[in-house]
Amino acid sequence: MFPRFLQHIEKNIINESNFKEIKLEILLHLASLSQTFNRLFPEEKLETLRENCWVKDPFAFRNPESIVELNLLPEEESELMQLSSSYTLKNDYETLSLSVFWIKIKEDFPVLSRKSTLLLLPFTTTSLCELGFSVLTQLKMKKRNGLNGAADMRVALSSCVPDWNEQTSTPITLN
Repeated sequence: MFPRFLQHIEKNIINESNFKEIKLEILLHLASLSQTFNRLFPEEKLETLRENCWVKDPFAFRNPESIVELNLLPEEESELMQLSSSYTLKNDYETLSLSVFWIKIKEDFPVLSRKSTLLLLPFTTTSLCELGFSVLTQLKMKKRNGLNGAADMRVALSSCVPDWNEQTSTPITLN
């Protein structure tokens, strides 16, 4: 399970008491990880995701019997049947990210799109928070500890692509 740890034990002579201490430390760390995962992903949320597995792959349910087993509302069932039978949308699903796919089809399948967006939104929010923290860490590591990093973070986290041609063609006026 831990090949490098075993290599370390084989290379270095480790007495029994040190080995027990290391083993206890590993067990404590694994227990801490388990508690963290249970706090971040409680069983209720996992159950909600299991019940709504159609969000991850709406094309896995081709026959009406499998769609009925999902316990969806009648209008959701109808939309999922239409969606899963469309080869054009299956191609879009395979080429686009999951969130972009659900947003793209919101006009044709409003009920499913809204429900899937609400289910996917927490993952996007968590991802953006992690990205923001990562950017902040990088900015702070560049010896900018005394500076306010808000402006740098805004630029680093922005999804807007600057139009460099317009930026360089406009003359700069100093007041």
